[in-house]
Amino acid sequence: MRVVALGATATLALTAAAACGSDEAEGDGKTITFVAAEYSDKTEPYWQDLVSRFEKANPGLKVDLQGISWDDIDGHVQNLVLNDKAPDLLNLNKFADFAEDGLLYKAGDVLPKEVLDDFIPSFAESSKFEGEQYGLPFIASARLLFYNKDLFAKAKISEPPKTWDELKEAAKKISDLPGDAIGYGLPLGPEEAQGEFQIWINSNGGHWVDDQGNWTIDSPENLETLQFLKSMVDEGLTQPNPAKTDRADVIEAFAAGLPVVATDVGGIRAAAGEAVELIPPGDAEAAAAAIGRVLDDDARRLRMVETGLALAREHTIEAETGRVAAFIGAA
Repeated sequence: MRVVALGATATLALTAAAACGSDEAEGDGKTITFVAAEYSDKTEPYWQDLVSRFEKANPGLKVDLQGISWDDIDGHVQNLVLNDKAPDLLNLNKFADFAEDGLLYKAGDVLPKEVLDDFIPSFAESSKFEGEQYGLPFIASARLLFYNKDLFAKAKISEPPKTWDELKEAAKKISDLPGDAIGYGLPLGPEEAQGEFQIWINSNGGHWVDDQGNWTIDSPENLETLQFLKSMVDEGLTQPNPAKTDRADVIEAFAAGLPVVATDVGGIRAAAGEAVELIPPGDAEAAAAAIGRVLDDDARRLRMVETGLALAREHTIEAETGRVAAFIGAA
């Protein structure tokens, strides 16, 4: 059984049953199994709408949509493949291993040339394995550098950094300010450490593999990147433990309009700022006291909620999409 992979950053996969086309399958009640990664609570409604329109346009074909969280989808897909139940369509951020094992259709086997030619060339190139395109680019994202204008002003930094040296210098100035400001929030936690690291190695001329597909994780460029990031941590210019930085739970609480009391670990302080009441790890008495302070101080509680909601609004799907569109438009 072979699958077609869609995606440079996100991948979609298709098996022989689906790839045969609706002309052969129309009216015979065939079901297409589609496994999709859940990006947010808006993911399933998006696919459900698409499935509904597809089924309406293709009588006799049904789609079995399975939304799987990013935490579970790798294991779920591996189990399906090992049990010879590979899905007909797969939305994932990888495809090379499946292509190497002969599980994927080539993109040219399932799409006409005019559709393939319509992909952005760099995305199409990233969807190739051993010179053949297997992925169909579906989702891509651009990462942006956010900075706190108030802290920049206090540290007398006139503009955002453009180089690593400038970023390190700015982080040091911010870290040296009175209080507990963090110079740079470095998210290397389980949420997407590989994505953050890739941003840094790419900006230094490094890559995961070379042009022949050989691993280059220990290349001079990548090692230099690691040494730079380690120096940022060692010099106290980041949060104490970047490997535990995960902001998703805090952002969800902000969006719910709730005051947040959180343990002061990882990137929580850098991510939340004034929207959260921080407590030391493992201190139950401090947690109780912090909750009491929030409950007893109406003004503080309102300020935390308003700050949290403002932060959540900055990171909605629409806001992030707008930033990506503006970035691409300015490129």
